[in-house]
This record gives sequence, structure tokens and C-alpha cells, in this order.
Amino acid sequence: MRELRKILVCRRGFSLKLLIFLMVLIIAVKFSWKNFIDETVYRGKGFSIKGPAGWQKIIDKKNHTVTYICHEKDFETERPEALMVFYSEKTSSSIFLEDYIIRVVDSLYQTGLKILDRGEIKIDGVIFKWVLYSNKEPELTVLSFYGVDDYNILYQIQYATVPNKFGKHRKVFEEVKGTFNFSSFGM
Repeated sequence: MRELRKILVCRRGFSLKLLIFLMVLIIAVKFSWKNFIDETVYRGKGFSIKGPAGWQKIIDKKNHTVTYICHEKDFETERPEALMVFYSEKTSSSIFLEDYIIRVVDSLYQTGLKILDRGEIKIDGVIFKWVLYSNKEPELTVLSFYGVDDYNILYQIQYATVPNKFGKHRKVFEEVKGTFNFSSFGM
């Protein structure tokens, strides 16, 4: 009987210690990994992005795309005032940004879209080409960025709004674009 009591006391002490250890571990993980497991961060093929608060997030894993849709609707069209799209694709062969942007611009002209401006910018240390254009149907103002990394992954970042709302949501877009990071996650 004495031996049985020793075993039960020992096991109860071990179980209590294990329970305390697990509780401390859970609390530590919750607080120390809070930023790592941030649900507003999307980790795509070769990049991560912190999405805007309050916008609807739609993930298309098959096409390596995340879309953020503004909750505010345009009064006249009942469409969302703005959206942001982040896309990546591993190309099957080498791709050169200069050649690719020429094809993009030619395609925009051929479809009758009006190019308003063009330029170049660095995002997370990588050169991106951008094109600002207007679309007739549906009527949108679109700002698209195109970049290629060292692994031949093509990235497209797009901000589209109804024309009279371009400035209204631009600051939010620039903040989100500023969180764009290249990573090896999902490559």
C-alpha cells in the first residue's frame, strides 16, 4: 500500500509539473510569436504583405494571388471604391523586366486603355516598373507595378479605384505596398 501511495504521489507531482510547463509554454508562444503569426500578413510565393485593416481579403492559392477589397462602395456604381491585388508567378524561363514592361504597355495600348504615366521604383531593394492607366469599362484608374526577382518570379502589385476615389485610398495602398517583403516562403 505504501508503495502504491508513493507511485501515485510521484505521478501526481509529475502531472502537475507537466501541466504547469505546458501552460507556461502556451503563454510564451502566444506572446512571443504574436507578430509572426499575424493574421493580417499574407505569405505568398516569394513574398509577404501586411494587408489593410478592415478590408476584405480573398486568397487564390492556385494563382498565387491575394486581393484586398475596400468595404466602402461607390455611390453611383455600387462597386467597391478600391481594391489591391498582389500576385506572383514562377516563370518557366528567364524573364527580363525591360522586355516584360514593353509587352505590358503594348497590350494596354492595343486594348484601348489610356496610359496616364509610367515610371520606376524600388520595392524591398528590387526595381519595379509601374504604369498608371485608366480603364473604360468598368471605369477605373489603375496603378500596376511589375518586378522580377533573382529566381525568375514575376510580381505584380495593383491598385485600382473608381476614378474619383484614387487619392482617397492611395495612402492606405502606399502603406500596404511598404510592407511588401521578398521571402523564400512558399517558393
